[in-house]
Amino acid sequence: TWFGSYAADYEMDPQIYTDPVYADLMDDAMLAIPTFSLVTNKENFFSKTSNAETGGIYVYTGHGSTGGQDWERPVSAELFTPDGSREFQVDCGIRIQGGESRNPPKCPKHSLGLRFRSDYGPTRLDFPLFEGGPVDTFQSLQLRGFFNNAWTHWDPGQRQRTQYLRDQWMRDSLLDMGNADAGRGFYVHLYINGIYWGLYVLQERPGASHYAAYNGGDEDRIDAINGGRATDGTTQAWNEAKSIAAGKDWTRIQQTIDLDNFIDWTLLGLFAGNQDLKTDGNWRAAGGGPDRKPWRFYSWDGERVLENVNQTGVSPAADPTGLLMSLESIEEFRIRFGDRVHKHLFNGGALTSPRTAARWTRRANEIELAVIAESARWGDYRRDVHPYSSGPYQLYTRNAFWTPERNRLINDYFPRRTNIALSQFKSRGLYPSVNAPVYYIDGAYQHGGHAATGSMLSMPQASGTIWYTLDGTDPRVPGATPERAGTVKLVTEDAAKRVLVPTGPIADAWRGGQAFNDSAWISGAGGVGFERSTGYETFFKIDVLTQMYGRNTTCCVRIPFNVAAADLTSLSGLTLNVRYDDGFVAYLNGSEIARKNFAGTPTWNSAANAQNADTAAVNLEPFNVTAHIGKLRQGQNLLAIHALNQSNTSSDFLISVELVSSKGTASATPGGVSPTAVRYTGPISLPQSARVKARTLSGTTWSALNEAVFAVGPVAEDLRVSEIM
Repeated sequence: TWFGSYAADYEMDPQIYTDPVYADLMDDAMLAIPTFSLVTNKENFFSKTSNAETGGIYVYTGHGSTGGQDWERPVSAELFTPDGSREFQVDCGIRIQGGESRNPPKCPKHSLGLRFRSDYGPTRLDFPLFEGGPVDTFQSLQLRGFFNNAWTHWDPGQRQRTQYLRDQWMRDSLLDMGNADAGRGFYVHLYINGIYWGLYVLQERPGASHYAAYNGGDEDRIDAINGGRATDGTTQAWNEAKSIAAGKDWTRIQQTIDLDNFIDWTLLGLFAGNQDLKTDGNWRAAGGGPDRKPWRFYSWDGERVLENVNQTGVSPAADPTGLLMSLESIEEFRIRFGDRVHKHLFNGGALTSPRTAARWTRRANEIELAVIAESARWGDYRRDVHPYSSGPYQLYTRNAFWTPERNRLINDYFPRRTNIALSQFKSRGLYPSVNAPVYYIDGAYQHGGHAATGSMLSMPQASGTIWYTLDGTDPRVPGATPERAGTVKLVTEDAAKRVLVPTGPIADAWRGGQAFNDSAWISGAGGVGFERSTGYETFFKIDVLTQMYGRNTTCCVRIPFNVAAADLTSLSGLTLNVRYDDGFVAYLNGSEIARKNFAGTPTWNSAANAQNADTAAVNLEPFNVTAHIGKLRQGQNLLAIHALNQSNTSSDFLISVELVSSKGTASATPGGVSPTAVRYTGPISLPQSARVKARTLSGTTWSALNEAVFAVGPVAEDLRVSEIM
């Protein structure tokens, strides 16, 4: 036994290594990745003496039930590869790492931490450990043994999802998103005193020295936080940072927090649906200290990710750092968040489907053979050694379990997740409803890269006005609200209207443009909707609960309004602002001008084909309908809305609109636009290389920023355009 009555396990299961499917692959599996060997007095690991100086760290793991917290023992650590190309040996300290994974019945295969101290040998490991990494000096390293979503886990659902890739994929993703200090790692076979211990990841450990190595500064003047607790320095600067965020002073926030890094860390957690983020663990940060270095954030213990393709949010803590709730109420933060979403989820960004799958495939290929050895070492543990908590208890093998889960992720999860996550960001108000510009070179889509001299850059306009710069500056002025010289509200939200929930087919004439008698319809003013719980009550005055709930998903609204002759000649833009749950089709004088969450031809009982979350539905979403301004008439007009709920048993429904037109010349520059920005009116010649930044402005709403570098001319073929930071 190791601790208490829990059986020790040292065996490689013969049912695996003698299986004809795997027998001839075992040697290749053991040599597929580097070997990491730990050698020490066996008592340092397995002594049952409960003494802080002599007790075994693999028996007294540091869990609350075992004791042994922070026990550390001397060890010889050696890395080598079959071809001898990468080798080192160092004397250092070793300790058990983790939280609940230290609990003996829940996990027999523990993570380990290497500490380089003068008590054992050199105070640092000097070795180019991570290929392509800029850092080759380390104070500590982590050997991750995997707890969640692993074959040794006590939950059969997690055993079923085993890949051993999720945690490192999170750090690889942050690296691809432009965070150089996210944490590198590679897979090794671990041996303890010559006994094969299984598949591990050797990885960087974020702390003060790690922050300093990548970002500069004195490591002795930098704080490191693990789930709110200080692992280096103190929590004074961290608590100060949280207070600054809560105070919503945007200038101080930008000085205190590395915002692009925090947004990327938050964005990735939401994208991957992290189900194990806690206020007291499974995330790390570093910065602060006496010099008040900007805080940066690191993925840590990211093993409960990429499970459910429809997962919304993170849990169990929705805001584990205590920063997001304060920051996302700040408009500048939301705009910046939307810009990062666009950078990573569009135009071949790090979180587009091909790139998320490619990162996974690269890591899967790295261990595809090695995982056979892990199966022989630990795949039988819950069946044969300790069948704990709940079954079924099976023999977990590569072909029967690991490969199907890999295929699910590659063929189903990653192809679908990017669009689902984008919809969730929109619903949360972290990505704007206005579409960002898209770049074309000589009529063909191209997001940056080489372009011939004289190439024409175009940005086809779907709606709104595109503003761009060629000097790398943002066309939007931060903190400024776009406002036109004058606006006219042709239809206000509280305008008089007629409402009908159809019980059968209705003539198309109700949409306007021809005579129609609506005298039998409900008459009223204000928004239209119903609420069986709480949330929408303040947004509607015409209650259609009785008519809609359990009966129909369609509600027809007719809003008459007048346009004076003087206004008609001076109008230069037209915007339809809508609060909606869940979709709609809008008509102006009988012609369709906008729709959302519906495809096809609407009928008297049509339903929305997608949901608009309550948090988004209460906000007025702008739809640029300037292209339809010619449909306005002098005198009486009609705005008709075919409003749609997704289900006739939905607990709520809302439709409320306003129609706003801008006055003045179309060439006028609205407030909030940078003085260096140019209004896009047609294709642009690129005589030289340029960093193009563009946004669409619709009404008072900006799109996310689209940014790309075009290298122009013959010299461009010899240049490499690096990622834009």
